[in-house]
Amino acid sequence: MRYLKLGIMFLVVLHVASVFLIAFRHIDPSPVQDSLEYRLISQSVVANKSFSIYPERPDLLRGPLYPIFLAATSLHSIYISIFLQALLLLVTAYLLLKILLQLGVSERYALLAIIFFLAEPYQWLYSLQTMSEILGQFLFTLVVFLMVRRKIGEEMSPREFVLAGVVFGLLVLAKPSVLIWALAPLACISISKNGWKWRMKSLAAFLLSLILVVSPWLVRNFVHTEEWLLSSSQAVNSVIGFGATDEIREAKAGEVIYDSKGRAGIAFRSFSVEGFKDISNLSKEVVERRGLLNLIGTQLRWSPRVWFGHEYARSFAMLGHRVSPVFERAINFIDNFVWTLAALMSVLGIWSLYRQRKISLMILLTLPLFLTIFINLNLSYPRMLVPLYPVIVIVSILGINMLLSSYYDRVRISRRGLRS
Repeated sequence: MRYLKLGIMFLVVLHVASVFLIAFRHIDPSPVQDSLEYRLISQSVVANKSFSIYPERPDLLRGPLYPIFLAATSLHSIYISIFLQALLLLVTAYLLLKILLQLGVSERYALLAIIFFLAEPYQWLYSLQTMSEILGQFLFTLVVFLMVRRKIGEEMSPREFVLAGVVFGLLVLAKPSVLIWALAPLACISISKNGWKWRMKSLAAFLLSLILVVSPWLVRNFVHTEEWLLSSSQAVNSVIGFGATDEIREAKAGEVIYDSKGRAGIAFRSFSVEGFKDISNLSKEVVERRGLLNLIGTQLRWSPRVWFGHEYARSFAMLGHRVSPVFERAINFIDNFVWTLAALMSVLGIWSLYRQRKISLMILLTLPLFLTIFINLNLSYPRMLVPLYPVIVIVSILGINMLLSSYYDRVRISRRGLRS
């Protein structure tokens, strides 16, 4: 136990030290593409009071919460935002520890799970960039914590579901594509053994508070597009996911832009109000042309990439560090081995929840995973799974616990047989 706690303390220091390292070396946390565009939108929030890469091009792709977070925390230095992200990751680790202990996991296994969580390199690299994954991870883990501590909502009052709905609404404003995850807490409420009045009040409390939080952003997008939408990501990612690369080049046509530090990026026309109609129509054409079975096959074919497709060389390169081919092959081999074990243990963990008839907990933890890997808008990128890393740790440790418990039970039975 002592060594496990020392290991966690070492990783905490390492996370904080990594922020000071990139600040000391002046490594850019917003190098290209999404990270740069989040940064530009945050600068526009401060300078022009608008969510746009250009003031005349309101952005529709990204939610407003993360640019607001950057705008509020990076007034003096962007590294303050990165430091706060590191703290959010550590707070998430604390919430994960509380969840595991609440679920009856032994302290030893829970501490071991926190070590695995904090040592995971892919999310670590993303915590050092201006990306919304770590904020989204914290908010979803907070929703899970709020429900698990009250027996998956069974002991929650409708007022407490208001808080859960508000937090989930903030999660949607940080990452609009995860709105589909709301099916998990809604399903938990719907199958509760509490009376129908409690279920109706709780569903209303969760949904109305969620809608109230996201409604200003819905109204803003309706003013620009005359459609009720949270994000243009569905149209954009459908076209990308189904391989219409030649067609999307025209929709993506945009000039090179620069932020206040002179860093270059591309203002994708399809992300803005200006190109929304074009990309939306293109998405509908691609879906109709490919057909339903082809679209399902494409999604299933790409789904393993969400679990195994970590591009460490690219992530290191974004932080100004080139890795050797030997190092890249080694870390990819270790990564595939670890994530294969995680997949196996997760299946065992889900099976253990089913055997114990903990259906609500199983739905809360696994439905977002299933939706993200197999269904979620063709977002076949491993970073889409980062907000669910705490969930993966939970189901994996439950699987390990089930495996070891079964092993120790057999050992005890065999010893009794020998004694007799």
